[in-house]
Amino acid sequence: MCVVVPSFNNNANFRIEYNLNSIFTQNYSNFKVVVVNDASNDKSEYVYHRYFDFYAIDPEHYVYIENIFKKNSL
Repeated sequence: MCVVVPSFNNNANFRIEYNLNSIFTQNYSNFKVVVVNDASNDKSEYVYHRYFDFYAIDPEHYVYIENIFKKNSL
């Protein structure tokens, strides 16, 4: 199994759809995407959820995690 973790903070304007298309249009089907919203205050969350709904992405293939407070990077 392949796990992809695209974390983000305020990237609604950075072509989220291209990022997700590169994952969800693969022929390989044994994967899980773990999307981590690190307390964005733009519309990133909306863009991600709109993508999942529009393309009817199977919830078995992704997990959406939302941090309420921004985590410090190591």
